[in-house]
Amino acid sequence: MSTQRYSLSELCTMSSQPISKIRELTKAGLLPCEQSGMYTQDALLMLNRMSHMERLGCSKEQIQKFLSKSIL
Repeated sequence: MSTQRYSLSELCTMSSQPISKIRELTKAGLLPCEQSGMYTQDALLMLNRMSHMERLGCSKEQIQKFLSKSIL
């Protein structure tokens, strides 16, 4: 079974997160990205949860803690 792959622009559109934020999270090692530069469904789910946490009023620290636990 193959996993869906997304480009940076697709991930940006589908998650409603700016490209700069996605690049920042990827560079920090908090958002999983394949060597090819493509993102998996796990990355999309993480970004969608992050967006939801932002809407709920979670602090940046809470969101970062969630993201760092998600990649373990």
